[in-house]
Amino acid sequence: MARLKLILLVCFGLAGVLSANQILQAQDFSPPPDSSNARYELYERQLNAILKTRRDEEKLFVKQVVDQVKKNRLPVKLVNTSFEWGRKNRPFTKYPFVYFERVLRLQAKKLGLKNVIPPFDYGIYSQ
Repeated sequence: MARLKLILLVCFGLAGVLSANQILQAQDFSPPPDSSNARYELYERQLNAILKTRRDEEKLFVKQVVDQVKKNRLPVKLVNTSFEWGRKNRPFTKYPFVYFERVLRLQAKKLGLKNVIPPFDYGIYSQ
């Protein structure tokens, strides 16, 4: 665990984007209730970094999800549990975004929030 923190600090510490503690502690991984734009921007950057978004379409999806959280249409707990599912059940995947998107969609459907989740086209991966 200490080695992982060190690696994460080296990777992200120099850029000043994330610290290892922000990545490893899911309970701190959410925008605070003060609802400032800077907090949501940080939350979006954290999600993009942890989900290893590569394509513009993936980043747009994350931005739209964070916008829904900001508007209180989507519970932050739902976003965090979707992220945690991928981290727990697919810990060695190179691209956790695909699991996050799918789990988020399935959980939202169960809660009756199907229309709140932005669309995403998996066809971008076959190009």
